[in-house]
Amino acid sequence: SVLSYINANPGERISFRYVNLASNETLGINDLTPIIPAGAYALPAGITYCEAVASGSVIPTNTVTYVGEEGPGGASYIASTYQPGKSFYLGSCMALTLVKNDSLAYNYLLNSIGGTEGVWEHVSGISGYINYTASVTYENYTGTIIRGSGRSSVYDLATYMEYLYYGYINDCDTYLPLMGAMQESELPTAYRTSFGEDALILHVSGRNEE
Repeated sequence: SVLSYINANPGERISFRYVNLASNETLGINDLTPIIPAGAYALPAGITYCEAVASGSVIPTNTVTYVGEEGPGGASYIASTYQPGKSFYLGSCMALTLVKNDSLAYNYLLNSIGGTEGVWEHVSGISGYINYTASVTYENYTGTIIRGSGRSSVYDLATYMEYLYYGYINDCDTYLPLMGAMQESELPTAYRTSFGEDALILHVSGRNEE
């Protein structure tokens, strides 16, 4: 079905990876090709944050102050809702990053955990097929050869999700804030359509409209 869908949409660049946590069955289609994860990179950032909190190197009740800046590269719930001078806990920034796809909250979160370089250093040992901090060359959806950094792969992202699942099973307290934010995500997901509103869906999404 996935192959048929991909073949029926030749003007799109589609990557897919399936992992069955019960049987260990996996299936990948174009899952090693570079993609721009956009806000979906909040997944490895959230893992890095949760483990930094658990180690004591980050305090979730530390605050950052909104001073009126725009959300970098996208919409921000903080910037559109609050006046300058409003303070936020780091824990709230992590939640807003996942629930609202808030790019400003994400920026605050990144600053607390060493930026994108700090996240990559932390999660590359989990999966690092595409180096998020290095430039890679690939063919985009229009067939144009482009080069840029800030890329990942569906293989890497699925591996981070699998790591989070087992981390949560074995150490609920550490990863509960991230799992809870994924459950409360307000971003549209096709999974709700497929499995119904009553299904428990935990997801992280990213959009790159360019």
